[in-house]
Amino acid sequence: QTFPAPQLDKRGPCSEVRENTSRSGMVSLGQQYSIGDQGEEKKNFYLSGMSKCPRCGNGTRSSSCSAGCRMNGDAYGTDEFHCSCGWSTSFQWDEASDTYYYETSGWQKEQQRLRESQSAATKA
Repeated sequence: QTFPAPQLDKRGPCSEVRENTSRSGMVSLGQQYSIGDQGEEKKNFYLSGMSKCPRCGNGTRSSSCSAGCRMNGDAYGTDEFHCSCGWSTSFQWDEASDTYYYETSGWQKEQQRLRESQSAATKA
């Protein structure tokens, strides 16, 4: 599934951040977003180390947008990856999550189970 890039002003997606103050401190609140490929190519890109485009094999460039920061200092946001062939994707991250790119939670285990089943089939 592919999502269009957000409409950005000159300040970029982070310009939507609102600051809320309370007696206990300052909090920055913003929204994370998704762009480009959000399907199997994104997953393959992640599992292969996130350095080469899954379509053409060229290197990718990345940028990061911090959407907000909680009162305890944990930030969250979106990392974008782009290739010169036109392919792009994004990953949402959260410093408070057990998995930094929390949407990838379980992908490594899934890949390991697939390898084990392929290995068992080869031995049989």
